[in-house]
Amino acid sequence: MNLCLELIADELAHYPSHILRRNKISQRRLQMKGVGIYRRGMNFSSDICYMVSAKNVTDRFNCPNNTTLIVIGSVNDGIFERANSDILILEGEMRKEDFYDIFNEISDIFVKYQEIDHRLYEAVSKNEGFEKVVTIGQELFNNPVIIFDQNYCVMNNLDYEIPGVTWAVDPWSGTKILPLDAINTIKTSPEYIHKKSDDGTFLISEDYFPCNMILASVKKNKLRITVAVLETQAPLMESHRILAKYFADFIHLTFNKNYIHTGHPVRFENFLKELLNNHQMEQACIDRYLLSMNWKNTDTYICMTYQTSRWDKVGVVYYNVCTNLELQFPGSFAFYYDDNIIFLVNLTQQGLERQQLIYWLSSFLTEGVFRVGISYDFFEFHTFPSYYLQTLGALEMGEKYAPDEWCYDFREYVFYYFLHYGTSRIDGRHLCFPGIVQLYLYDTKNQTDLLHTLRVYIQCERNAALTVKNLYIHRNTLYQRLRKIETILDADLNDEKVRLFIHLSYQFVEHLSLEPVL
Repeated sequence: MNLCLELIADELAHYPSHILRRNKISQRRLQMKGVGIYRRGMNFSSDICYMVSAKNVTDRFNCPNNTTLIVIGSVNDGIFERANSDILILEGEMRKEDFYDIFNEISDIFVKYQEIDHRLYEAVSKNEGFEKVVTIGQELFNNPVIIFDQNYCVMNNLDYEIPGVTWAVDPWSGTKILPLDAINTIKTSPEYIHKKSDDGTFLISEDYFPCNMILASVKKNKLRITVAVLETQAPLMESHRILAKYFADFIHLTFNKNYIHTGHPVRFENFLKELLNNHQMEQACIDRYLLSMNWKNTDTYICMTYQTSRWDKVGVVYYNVCTNLELQFPGSFAFYYDDNIIFLVNLTQQGLERQQLIYWLSSFLTEGVFRVGISYDFFEFHTFPSYYLQTLGALEMGEKYAPDEWCYDFREYVFYYFLHYGTSRIDGRHLCFPGIVQLYLYDTKNQTDLLHTLRVYIQCERNAALTVKNLYIHRNTLYQRLRKIETILDADLNDEKVRLFIHLSYQFVEHLSLEPVL
């Protein structure tokens, strides 16, 4: 771990015999690897902190540019006015022995942080676990450390109480979460509002919170975490901002190492699995999880399930496949479930039509020797489990009726599925012909009557004269409506199976007391 002069100054402040004076504004980036003794005429390095005795700093002293300098003893004011360096002065009467004592103290500071750095890297590389990294962080700050997700849910184990902090409880997962008033307090604090810090760290003072707290946020690869250091045991120093940012990068690295297949908070993956396991969840809770992905309940989604029998089912293979899928489509989420890979795509966020998506994925699928089942488009996210079942139904029917193909769209196999299982596995509303749903949505938005027109047309066995008579409309009006209907349906009404399926969809709506919506 490289150090900055700000951090060294805060560490030296623990020694009351030193009087610190920052002659220049210390650089906050971590740059220094060790400490050395200044010698005139030597070659200087920007990653070394040099110590010099005040006795050697005269009016003719030529301070090297772009270096870090610690002066031991009192010097004349203004001697470093034109120096382009980062300088810290330890004032006072100093003996020769003091110089070397301080040199050893600074060397110990470097050793201390190098050891912490080594322990953190070792914990991550050996995959010792998230909680192990948090424990090292608490030793680093001598204060409690809390890891928050994007919604301020606590991600690490808290087996101690934080004075003055009253936690709320997430209704679904049972985890602790900052209450809304505490979140609002953070977001209305001066530093947060004015964003004074340009490195992603903020100080929340005790005027706005029960105790001083430093927050450091990191967002990479769609995963956002926030490290909070609370001042309950030892005073927080300015340099702790730098350390909090440094430590937050390790926490982020830990999550990416363990959950590289998603790049998202594992909490969202667990949320999807809970839905698939038929756990009931309130809509407000669903909305909160969608918000963590910047998704909305009203967005349009499509679900795909990937199967293959030709690979060795090793976790790392699954993770790589999921990662590749998500890299191709940023508005997506892929995860491993029940020996399959489930791939969710937010079509609204992508700005894609389903056929575009399927076309772009075709090469990926054929090269990977995959078989895939594809659901209808859907919204109202609580219905996601039904559309997952559609993908399984598409795979089952596809293997039975078209075993040589690789891509099975449930829209093409739903008729066969219904013949096999009726509505015993999937809710009737989710077996409706997808074009019927689109007609319903179009009528609702535009105050038209295309849904009823199609039903009468099919009941009249496509007899135009009888249809216009029953609808009390002109023949030209009927033909205009039929052209619009065919465009929305994206289906051939001359196909008797299509007509039968549409007729069955109307029966679902009528006899099951359903609305033709997803």
